[in-house]
Amino acid sequence: MDINRHYQEIMQTDGFVTADKIKNAYLGLEVKQDTFLTLFAKHNQEFSRKVGYNRAKGTYNRYCLLYKHIESYIKHEYNRNDIFMKELNLAFINGFEHYLRTERECSTNTIWSYMIGVKHIVAIARNSGQLSINPFAGYLISPEAKDRGFLTKGELNSLVNAKMKNAQYELVRDLFVFSCFAG
Repeated sequence: MDINRHYQEIMQTDGFVTADKIKNAYLGLEVKQDTFLTLFAKHNQEFSRKVGYNRAKGTYNRYCLLYKHIESYIKHEYNRNDIFMKELNLAFINGFEHYLRTERECSTNTIWSYMIGVKHIVAIARNSGQLSINPFAGYLISPEAKDRGFLTKGELNSLVNAKMKNAQYELVRDLFVFSCFAG
C-alpha cells in the first residue's frame, strides 16, 4: 500500500516515475522535502541584496513582515516551525486569511496586499518545480473601495509649502499638486 502511495506522490510532483525513485521514497533515502519558510527566507535574502538598486526598502520590509505573519500562523495553526511545500493548499491559504482577519485584526485591503506577496512566493515555488499544484486555485479576494475624501485648502497649502528632502520628492509633490488643480 505504501508503494502505491509513493508512486502517486512521485507521479504528482515529478510527472514521471522510476523504480529507483519509488525504492528511495519507500526506504526514506534521498528524500529532500522543500519547506515554505525556507524558500521565503531565501527570497527575502536575495531581495535584500537588490534594495537600493532595483527594489525598494519598503517592499523588502513588507516581505519581512509577511514572513513573520506566516511564521506565527504556522506555529499557531500547525504547532511547527515550518511546513512542507506539498502541504500548501487552499485550506492553508484560507486559514492564513482567517488568521490575519481574526488574530491580527487586519482589514480586507491589508489581507489582499499580503496575499499578493504570498502568491509571489508560491509562483517562485511553482516555477522552480518545488510545488506542483496552485494553492490559490479557487481563492478570491479583492480590495474594498475606500472613500479617501478631499484635501482641505489648508492641507493643500501646507503641502505646497512643505520642504522636501531632495529634488525627486519635490517633483512628485509638484506633480501631485498640479494634478489637484488640473484634475
